Amino acid sequence: MIKKLLPLIFVFCCTLLRGQVSNRFGIKGTVADTNGVSLPAATVMLLAPKDSALINFGRTSDKGAFEFKNVKRGSYLLKITYVGYLPHQQTVGSEAETVADLGTIKMRELNKDLYEVVIKTARAPLSIKGDMIEYDASSFKVPPGSTVEDLLKKLPGVQVDENGNIKAQGQDVKKVTVDGKSFFGSDPKLATKNLSAQAVSKVQVFNDKSEQSKITGVDDGKKEKTVNLELKEEFKKGGFGKITAGVGTKERLEGKANYNKFNAKEQFSVIGLGNNTNQTGLSFDDYQDFRGSQSFSWGDEADFGFGGGTRSFYFGGDDNSDGITIPIGGGARDRGFAKSYAAGMNYESFH
Repeated sequence: MIKKLLPLIFVFCCTLLRGQVSNRFGIKGTVADTNGVSLPAATVMLLAPKDSALINFGRTSDKGAFEFKNVKRGSYLLKITYVGYLPHQQTVGSEAETVADLGTIKMRELNKDLYEVVIKTARAPLSIKGDMIEYDASSFKVPPGSTVEDLLKKLPGVQVDENGNIKAQGQDVKKVTVDGKSFFGSDPKLATKNLSAQAVSKVQVFNDKSEQSKITGVDDGKKEKTVNLELKEEFKKGGFGKITAGVGTKERLEGKANYNKFNAKEQFSVIGLGNNTNQTGLSFDDYQDFRGSQSFSWGDEADFGFGGGTRSFYFGGDDNSDGITIPIGGGARDRGFAKSYAAGMNYESFH
């Protein structure tokens, strides 16, 4: 009986396999100029025709070849860009073939007569410049009020987990900068969780030199996956902060606040606390909130100029000199209910 069923099982499995394979197909081709000379490292993008959402992307090989494998069947918009050439785009359909071979796609050199055409067609969701991938933020739609973290989740090749940790091209992102500058310390989440997606013009992902290499001027070969956020001109200034307060019995009061303000050339931070509940300083949670969420786990000193090595906030300066400090630890004194007040600030200017 089993021997008689084996052919039927085999046929059923083959039919099922064909059905699964038929839901996917490939797209390939070669990019060249009008003389047939191949164009290596051209940016090739696969877009959804309805809203131009980016489905996949890549670059042509040394011989100008490209291929997208295992693409879900349907119609797509293929867009190709290359410096000095008119952007090319065409509709690609799956039809019945396993692989849609587009043959040689010839791109025309850019000249003055084609300038107006370029203005209409050149805008693309991303471009690849060397080892940098640059995303056009306006091409990735997020709801009003979304943060940069929400925007990053929309970018192909970028993943953000539930804790806000970022991966790009499979590597952990160790640094997020804003217009090329550190954003109140080195914790990536401080920028991604506090900046509005609406403020971002471009998102750049690249491998940057390590901080040690920048300080010494000697390339140690180590690279840090970095995300740089280019802001729109009208958003190159702003501020954010946090206030907490509590009231208890017997006239017990406590309050803490911090505020961070920035523009294209300056960053300013201020923090303060006051209580009559016998708390002598900031708790480690408060310290972490001021430096940036989860900054300890990222190995970030992020002292904001307040002397990171001493776990105290200094009144200005980062030379670790003697001065008035806000102690870190937040422990209570052994007896009584003493009153505690403290404040600190930091200012940094970029040239």
